[in-house]
Amino acid sequence: MKLFISFALPAATVLASAVPAAAETYLARCQMGECVYYDQTEHRIVGEGSTAVPGDVVEVTLRSAASESESASAANLVWGEPSEVRFFCSKARPAYQQADGTFVAWDLTEWAGATTMVTAMYVHACHPGVEIASGDPFGAALALGYEATPGGTYPSLQALVSP
Repeated sequence: MKLFISFALPAATVLASAVPAAAETYLARCQMGECVYYDQTEHRIVGEGSTAVPGDVVEVTLRSAASESESASAANLVWGEPSEVRFFCSKARPAYQQADGTFVAWDLTEWAGATTMVTAMYVHACHPGVEIASGDPFGAALALGYEATPGGTYPSLQALVSP
């Protein structure tokens, strides 16, 4: 199954690099009494940007689980089915791919409740092993050298990486 949260992805068409990974479990967001956790494995580079907009398309396999606790044990969570999710890892135009194939770019440095979870997913997918202090993925992005970038929706990877 290739579906979870609000976007799904088509199967990878190009497999340039695969890095098998041990499961990385992290708390993505707590809001209104529900905490969402993700278990990330399978970090693969499946595409690349351009000279004008450099970066890599990274596909990760994620499973999600919910809890009322910010300190739930991964072993005690009920995990959903794994799904593949793609991100365009780029300091120039960070983005994620939606179910319809479009890419959504957003500013990783500006706090917005609606983007907290996808920002945490992006940081973990594009920078495996990076710790996000106090559940602040925006601060982690700043510490990684990201600067403010404009948001937008692009109909394809080609449109996303065009100047």
